[in-house]
Amino acid sequence: MNQFTTLSSLIMKEKIVSIVQALALICCLCLTWMNVETRWSKADEYLTMVIPIMGIIGIILIWLQRRSWRITAIDLAGGAFFLWWLMRLWIGGEYACGTIALKTLWLALLYVIMRLCLTGCSRRMMSVWTVLLLLGGTVEALWGLWQMWQGNSRHAQYLLTGNFFNPGPYSAYLMIGGVAGIAATADLPLTPPRGRMYPILTKIVRGMTIVCLMMLPATWSRAAWVGTGLMALWLLLPYYRRWRWWVWGGLLVIAVLVFFVKQGSAEGRLIIWASALTSWWQQPLLGVGIGGFSHACEEGMAALYNEGSMAPESFRSAGVSEYSFNALVQILVEQGIVGAALCLCWTSALLWRLYKTCRTLFACIVALLIFSCFSYPFEMLPYSIILVVSSALCASALQEEDEKEKVLGTSTSWAGAMTLGIVAILLSLPLRAETIKRQEASKDAELLIGMHDPYFIKDFWELLPTERDNPKFLFEMAKMLELKGRWRDSNDILRMGTEVCGDPMFYVLMGNNYHKMEMNDLAEEAYQKAFAILPNRMYPLYQLMLLYQDTQQTDKAQEMAQRIVKMTPKIKSPATDEMQNNAKKVLNM
Repeated sequence: MNQFTTLSSLIMKEKIVSIVQALALICCLCLTWMNVETRWSKADEYLTMVIPIMGIIGIILIWLQRRSWRITAIDLAGGAFFLWWLMRLWIGGEYACGTIALKTLWLALLYVIMRLCLTGCSRRMMSVWTVLLLLGGTVEALWGLWQMWQGNSRHAQYLLTGNFFNPGPYSAYLMIGGVAGIAATADLPLTPPRGRMYPILTKIVRGMTIVCLMMLPATWSRAAWVGTGLMALWLLLPYYRRWRWWVWGGLLVIAVLVFFVKQGSAEGRLIIWASALTSWWQQPLLGVGIGGFSHACEEGMAALYNEGSMAPESFRSAGVSEYSFNALVQILVEQGIVGAALCLCWTSALLWRLYKTCRTLFACIVALLIFSCFSYPFEMLPYSIILVVSSALCASALQEEDEKEKVLGTSTSWAGAMTLGIVAILLSLPLRAETIKRQEASKDAELLIGMHDPYFIKDFWELLPTERDNPKFLFEMAKMLELKGRWRDSNDILRMGTEVCGDPMFYVLMGNNYHKMEMNDLAEEAYQKAFAILPNRMYPLYQLMLLYQDTQQTDKAQEMAQRIVKMTPKIKSPATDEMQNNAKKVLNM
């Protein structure tokens, strides 16, 4: 009787632990459905509240199970990658990156806390997470369908965006849901097991998959199409093996056609990568520094143009590099070869273990990584949460065949795991205070950006320490100082802006300030730098023409005017027409 009671209590304890772990996963999933913002969002705020609470829950679960915390290859590789990032942040400090640093630290804490909460979880919990991802993709698909029906997406130019700003990053969620559904469908047995519920569940899974895949083409995201297509081909290989060469050949033709449909976008990303790698080559081992990708693109683009290593027509599709459109390239540029190698070690350990334990989740993460090669999902909190939680879940899931294996010969006692949880909770408290401070400052900055009265300059200076990585704030502050006649102060702020943003308008405004200070050589240099950063922009040449007119350099003014007249603007507008008409007047003088 005592043995029966003990066994019953153990079973009940395991059920309670499993329910709590599933609730923790659901909580993380809910955070991915919240609206994504440019800098800080409500999800960031809730994450700072959820992590300490989940940390306490994780400590309780560790105490209930009295289970040692096994340190896996994923933990070691991920920890090494994080420590290198931390060291690069500490020894560098070349660029203002407070927002990026805080968000990364929160993700690291989320990984530790989820490892505690999921300690001792069964492999079944990985299936629960993949079902939640399929549910998440379905919710996003229905959300997009509702936006198309009501016409109330988050961007005026697009019919559907979900909780994102545009269909690009939104499509990744549909891709993950679709791949999870395809993988689950591919794993269904050909002979259905007995029971009434099985056919119903099968239809539900297939219906959710169809909903995700049905909405995917509407996003026009080639990165999502590639990720979904490659994973579908891999998962469904047994069903078309006989015709595989025809299938792959047909898809290759379709891929070429799709490339030419949006050729300018693809060429623009190639230019971004080439520019960033040009700057990275100057310091390949350590990289340019955390938060320096935009500045690296800016300097690399100018170097490529000035050296003449690329034809001028090649820059026609270039644009301001707000994102890297390739996660690995960004890591390589900012953290160097060491950072990229550690990142590859971490992802390799993760994928290898996922492949051994859960093919469905493996397919979802691979699709997300493929998507990250052509877009910027990890700049968004939802996909960072998905990757971090998947990593923690994979490292925590027990494998019966590995029960006797001590991964890399390392493990900790349950008391040590509880201590780690307490340390993580204590670290989260000052981070939360700093995050709230920056969120409030960001809200105030949004209000100030719309103000055009120099009376608010004092408020700009007060917010500057926390907003040095906010390009819009810096540009508006510089314009305000220019209106006040404080041209030197304006240029100091503009230099800060050039470190965190690749927009050539920072240099144009700097040139205007130099022109007003009658430092014409420096003004000419600033305008030339602005044009070299983005050689398809007409405005820097126009300002140069005006500078040469004011300084009585008629030959140079006419040379600029001729270049303006011959130039084909990337986007034709009344402003470009006016500049070309004024240039024609200069030529006729």
